[in-house]
Amino acid sequence: MKCEVGPNSPFQRPVWKDPEGRAIVPRNDGTSRVYTTSPTLKSSHLFISGLSIQDAGTYTCAAGPLKYTYNVIVHGSHMIRVPNMDNHILSVGDDLQLMCQVDASSRYRNPQWIGPNGVEIPVARQGELSVSYC
Repeated sequence: MKCEVGPNSPFQRPVWKDPEGRAIVPRNDGTSRVYTTSPTLKSSHLFISGLSIQDAGTYTCAAGPLKYTYNVIVHGSHMIRVPNMDNHILSVGDDLQLMCQVDASSRYRNPQWIGPNGVEIPVARQGELSVSYC
């Protein structure tokens, strides 16, 4: 991700902060996965190598009072599971219960059900919302 201030800006090189608010530093030892580079005095680039679910969150680029945020969303292969989703044959009037499980390493703790029309199903219509963390 790239962050720059204008050539006439009184502010120098922008500083990147991780989702916990800690400054991200240049890669000096060659082992950091999350690091910055500064190609000019007015720009800073953020690099994340080997992206993982733990890297998700809001990264902030700041120069003086100016701030810009980037939301990094990481989709993992086992982040959300809906177990027992074998092909069930149901008849009109049958009950169906679906359970959504969110991986314990996920920062996203509020799963939502979305209907076939793309609209969220309100909790009041769900009857029972079962959420578990693996």
